[in-house]
Amino acid sequence: MKPKIDIVTIPGENLDLSATFLKKYSIFLKIKCHQGKIICLEGKMSLVLYERSGFAQLTKQQEENLNTDSVIFSHTAKDRNEVKVILSRVGKAGGTIAKEGNADEWGYTGLFKDIDDYT
Repeated sequence: MKPKIDIVTIPGENLDLSATFLKKYSIFLKIKCHQGKIICLEGKMSLVLYERSGFAQLTKQQEENLNTDSVIFSHTAKDRNEVKVILSRVGKAGGTIAKEGNADEWGYTGLFKDIDDYT
């Protein structure tokens, strides 16, 4: 496994305003708005802005505790087994599994927090 960051996910206060900004200044070539999320695609890297409430629910945080250091770095695993291996290693290294591996709208995903409680 070669770890890499494929997706960066952050909470957004006003997704309509964020989408307008990103489109107006052509920061990303492709922007998709979908059910409380803005997905910006640029080559092999994506930026996802979640509505604050959705981000808080996803990361199991209180919405009022979200701030500028609330971020998710995502690695695209090659298959379900790799997701399971990554989550197993995280648990053995002292991290916390926030969401066990399961199929969802993104594919087969899991979510963990490191020893400093970052998602």
